[in-house]
Amino acid sequence: MRRGALCLGLLLGFTGACKDETPAPASTKTEAEAPAEEPSEPKEEGERGGSKSGLAGLTSQMIDEVRQGARDPILLLPSSAYLLVSLEPGRLLDNRAIADLWEALTDKEEDLRKGEQLAEACLGALETFERVVVAGGHDDRTAMAIHGKRLGDAETWRCFERISSRTGDWDLKLTGTERGEGPQLLDTDDGDRGYFPDKDTAIILSKELDAEVVARIDGKGTAITEGPLAATLDRTETDRPLWFVGLIEGQLQRDLADGPFDGFKDFSFSMGSADDGIALTLSGDGGTDADATRLLAELEKQFNDLKGMLPMLGLPASIGEKIEFKREGSEVLITLDMTRHEVEQLTEAVVTKL
Repeated sequence: MRRGALCLGLLLGFTGACKDETPAPASTKTEAEAPAEEPSEPKEEGERGGSKSGLAGLTSQMIDEVRQGARDPILLLPSSAYLLVSLEPGRLLDNRAIADLWEALTDKEEDLRKGEQLAEACLGALETFERVVVAGGHDDRTAMAIHGKRLGDAETWRCFERISSRTGDWDLKLTGTERGEGPQLLDTDDGDRGYFPDKDTAIILSKELDAEVVARIDGKGTAITEGPLAATLDRTETDRPLWFVGLIEGQLQRDLADGPFDGFKDFSFSMGSADDGIALTLSGDGGTDADATRLLAELEKQFNDLKGMLPMLGLPASIGEKIEFKREGSEVLITLDMTRHEVEQLTEAVVTKL
């Protein structure tokens, strides 16, 4: 899957709630900026001609309502994945410190800015996106599910395609296939595709994951929450608006060899709000209590050796005294609560290096 498709999903999630201002009236926008028109009566995706009627229409509507009822997009992701990211943009960007960081990044990075503009153009009022989840597997296989108003609507994706194709940044084409009968999106170059499980959900995936994802859309197969990541998820603060987890294996394991995290079996990171700032938690499973004790001591020693260098990296010196290390069984945890002022200093340091 090309980087553009993945970035779009993440950006749509972020931009769904990144601004509080009321958008400009539709009449002031150019054709390129106009939001996708809200249909008066949504049609079944891929439907040709008028709306379905009779028993077929009733059955289609019932299926759509059942699929959409309290569906968590994470349950659509393949159980074979060993990396998982989740963010809830509206909750995340309610935090002023995080919103300031995002604004600084979009000002600096053109790709992020283009994604934000695309969302504004096609969604008008920038509806709050409920959740964006991305799963990663071996050989760069990726599946991304996004849930938000009209994201499973073909008209929204026609708008994305119409605007992005002008700059050559778009590779997913609408197929016209009805929901339940095949993919609604297709990359003709590499075969990657997308589905609209319901009118407010879209999932884009590498073609190699097609069978797993289609099974999950149909309510079959095994959810990612019951796959290899299940134990890691159990100890992760998944009630926070941003978190990610992963198993340390393959190339990642080789990259961490001989470093401070060599020996960990997995990792878990989460970010939430703390007063006017943010709270961060990073953890890893050492395998046994004895291994976790050893790894904790190594991490503390290496951090203490580097703590005095934080100001040289542009980071606030105060956070060095606030980072806490602890062990719970075989798990090693690192926690940090940062004030809004400290986040601002961190933002400045990060943006300067971009």
